[in-house]
Parts: sequence; C-alpha cells; structure tokens
Amino acid sequence: MVNPDDISGMAEREKEKEKKRGQQKPKQTIPHSFAPRSCESWYVFSRIYPHYPNFFWWVFVVLTLGIVFLAICFSTGISRPVGQWSFYTGMGFIGLFILRLLVHHIMKITAFGRYKDWRQKTGFTINGWEKLGMREDFPKIHHWDKLVEYTVNVEGFTTEAVRKTIHDALYLFMVRANNCFYEKNFIQTGYSGEIRTKWNFSGELSVAGSANEMVMGHMYLNVVNYLKPIHEKHRVIKAVDIKYSGEIRQVEPPSTD
Repeated sequence: MVNPDDISGMAEREKEKEKKRGQQKPKQTIPHSFAPRSCESWYVFSRIYPHYPNFFWWVFVVLTLGIVFLAICFSTGISRPVGQWSFYTGMGFIGLFILRLLVHHIMKITAFGRYKDWRQKTGFTINGWEKLGMREDFPKIHHWDKLVEYTVNVEGFTTEAVRKTIHDALYLFMVRANNCFYEKNFIQTGYSGEIRTKWNFSGELSVAGSANEMVMGHMYLNVVNYLKPIHEKHRVIKAVDIKYSGEIRQVEPPSTD
C-alpha cells in the first residue's frame, strides 16, 4: 500500500521522466533501398536458372525415407541386424539427397560461366534483357509482370521455311512458359481475379504473356538453344525485342494451412 505522503513525490518523479523522454530525439529509421544489379550478374542468373530439381521428390520422399530408416535404427538399436540395415539404408538415402544438391549447385555454377556475356555470343541484338536486375520484385518466383512481349525481328530476305522454324521455336517457348503458371491463392492483396495472361502469339514472330522468373529463364534458354542455332545457320535474325509492362503483381500460391 502506498503512503499518501509519498504520492506527490512519485508524481514529480514521473513528470521528470516524461520531460526527459520528450527531449529525446526519435530514432531515425533507415529506408530500405535496392541497389540495381547487372542483368548478367549472379543475382539475376540465380533467379532465372531454369534447371530446378524436383524438390518434392527429393525432400519429401528421398530425405523423408532417410530419416524414417534412421529412426527405425535408433528405436531398434544399431547392434541388431535390423538396426544396422536401417542405419546404412537411411544414410544411403540422405547421402543421395546431399549428392543431388551438390550436383545441382555444380551445374548451376558451371551454367553461370556460360551465362556471362551470353547476349554478345548470339550474333544478334537482344533489347530489353538489360532491364532485369533493375527492380527488386522482378524477376521473382511469385512476382509477375502482367504482360511481357517477346519478338523476333528478321531480315527481309528470310524465307517462309525459316520463318516457320522461328515461329515453331517461339511456340516451344510458349508451351514451357505456360507450364510455369501455378494455381493462385483465391485471396490476393490489392486485386481480385486472375491478373496473369497465358502466353499466345501476338504476331507472326511475336508472343506475349505474363512472366515471372521461371518464364524469363525459359526465354533465355529459347534464345540460346533455338534462336541462336537458327541464326548461325541462316543469318536472318536482326534483333530480339523484350518489352515489359512494368506492372508487377505478387501472385501467391494456395496456402498449405
């Protein structure tokens, strides 16, 4: 219980504390800033790198089996034959999982060596790729540019047969790009409905649709694996133009809760 004679003194002390707090300068918050990266940097490449291991299979099957067998080993005792067999089997599954991750990262580092200066090695101009790395939210797995246009410009003397080959190369890209679309969460922040557009032809040698990092990775492979060999054989491609809408939306997949 508080002595009534002490109340005035307590109030004065609190007033002094409040006065000191009012004289303190508020803490300044440093705004988050993003430093643009080169479009041929590891930052961009690590996002668009298209060779993803099947993580569902390797994590939820292979790694889980390894953990289950090790649990059997420790529950039965490693001195028993069943325990020994479970131990070596479990370690085998875990070792296989670790080996797969190592192979994935070695392939990724090796592919990055080929990615550096890749545009200069195609033999034709690529416009628009340099914009990758200018934004923090694109390219990104769950962030989509609402409409990206991918166009191949050819020389006037290009034959119909070569035009059809380029058209077919764009079609193959279009199929792979549309396979990157995942089911979205029903509720999205800031908008309703489906804002993404499936890829389709917007011209004879032009396709358009929504893109995230996986789609941009397939676009890179399409240029390197399809358009570059066509140009080396026929010398008909003048330039590849990539245009972005700049309207980036986050599209979350369905919640697992």
